[in-house]
Amino acid sequence: MKKLGAWMIAFGIFSILVGFVGLQFQVLWFLDEFGPLMGYVLKVGLIVAGIWVWRNADKIPAGEDEEPEGNNRAWIPVAVSGTVIVGIIAYVAISQLRSSWLDRQVNRPAPPATWASTPVNQWPALVLLQKAEFKHHTPMQAGCACLVRLPTGEIVALTAGHLLGKDGGVSPGFTRSGFGGLDPQMLATLTDEITSWELFLPKHKEQAVEAVGLFGKADEFDADCDQVLLRLSQHYSTYPVKPLDVRLKPVTFGEPLHLITCALDKDGNLQQVVLDARRVPGLGFVCELEKPAELNGCSGAPVVDKDGLLVGIVTGGTLAYVNNRSSTVRAFSGHLVSELTPLMKAAISRKKIARI
Repeated sequence: MKKLGAWMIAFGIFSILVGFVGLQFQVLWFLDEFGPLMGYVLKVGLIVAGIWVWRNADKIPAGEDEEPEGNNRAWIPVAVSGTVIVGIIAYVAISQLRSSWLDRQVNRPAPPATWASTPVNQWPALVLLQKAEFKHHTPMQAGCACLVRLPTGEIVALTAGHLLGKDGGVSPGFTRSGFGGLDPQMLATLTDEITSWELFLPKHKEQAVEAVGLFGKADEFDADCDQVLLRLSQHYSTYPVKPLDVRLKPVTFGEPLHLITCALDKDGNLQQVVLDARRVPGLGFVCELEKPAELNGCSGAPVVDKDGLLVGIVTGGTLAYVNNRSSTVRAFSGHLVSELTPLMKAAISRKKIARI
């Protein structure tokens, strides 16, 4: 009986602690059937019952329910439960240290871009156009993209996720039907589906880089973040545009920002333009332009802060302009690059493991 009490205590403690680290203990699944609170009450009750059995085991005459020698091994379940407790505590501690290290690595501030302090008409090329073809999907030839330097030092391409659906002319799309957002199952096939994906400068298609697949794993992208990172075909010695460093620090309301996109000049040629903007209150990442502008086709265009650091991309219009008949708007909505933080942490972890 003493061994039974010890095992009851061990199972109760074990079932409580594994829940703290996000695991499940199937042997005691029934303790959670009545809800989390009642589950903990039942688990504590199991421990209390085990203590009672343990304390009262010596009152049972030897030979009736157990052999006298059985008490000599009653320490075994206690030792097992102690080992489990120490292991779980070590697991939690290591996980916390690892998470803290990843946070420091991914949130390390990037230095301001040297070109950000110059007049905007002297800024280097920063935005790319794109076209892509797939094996079993219609082509995409829409939107903008930019090159991004991740905290790992890797250079990747960033564009809007919804362009991989009907908005980009892609059918069947890699996005969810009806509710929008990325479809993780379809996104997992993107790398194999790409036959060509060129990112090029306006009027200079010969100055291009090639994307060859998804950067990271499909399930690392939040379905609602509407951003896609792409691997480039190789490590280029030079790029047609300047890669942008990322800023994960929150963007405050009223903070001056710059939208970098392409627009037609007076001769009808596409060229890079920089539009001043500022973040305003709204659902998600909403910005107001200093001057009205035509933003058709600028999904995926980068938004940078005063230091030239990437804070987000354009992904659409705003509710205020749903019924707007004019070709110009005063505001746009987008997504913050900070939504990709989990993916960047995963990239840091992979790179660290690869070095080991």
